[in-house]
Amino acid sequence: MRIEMELHLKRLIIGGFEKVYEIGRIFRNEGVSFKHNPEFTMMESYEAYADYNDVMNSVEEMVSSVAQEVLGRPVCSLRHND
Repeated sequence: MRIEMELHLKRLIIGGFEKVYEIGRIFRNEGVSFKHNPEFTMMESYEAYADYNDVMNSVEEMVSSVAQEVLGRPVCSLRHND
């Protein structure tokens, strides 16, 4: 069971890949509670020579694209009656 994806992705960046990402299952047993699900899916990405503005733009573009595909419009609403 994996507890992180970070080290493998950072090795790829050091090895010469400019952009990497992974979507994977993660298991973390942090604080035992019947309300806590220690297994979840996470996406992690890294980009060489990128600053926080580049990452922010990538996330905004990804969320907008997913919303367009799923909802038919490029924005999400937190209202329950949509």
